[in-house]
Amino acid sequence: MDLAEEVTTPYYLRVLIAFDALLQVMWRYGQPGVTMSSRIGTGCAHGHKWALVCSWCLDHMAWCGFGPNHCAEAICGDLLRARAAIVELTDPVVVKYYAGKS
Repeated sequence: MDLAEEVTTPYYLRVLIAFDALLQVMWRYGQPGVTMSSRIGTGCAHGHKWALVCSWCLDHMAWCGFGPNHCAEAICGDLLRARAAIVELTDPVVVKYYAGKS
């Protein structure tokens, strides 16, 4: 997945991703904006056995909409959404508006 591509996720999928991120926040003090699959992917990078098992399962569940490299792609998707939020929040008009409020 190219991190420079624009985020053009359909509405229904954005709602599912938001629900996924909510569940992840409630699961062992996760960070907002991170999906469960990304959390599993970062757990794999740190060598956690639970994450390695979960990642293997997701990689072998193509019939369920996941498939190979799902966690790596989820991390890229989370990064894309975070970067899109930063672009929106650092819009010069927004920054100028709120700079005058302080």
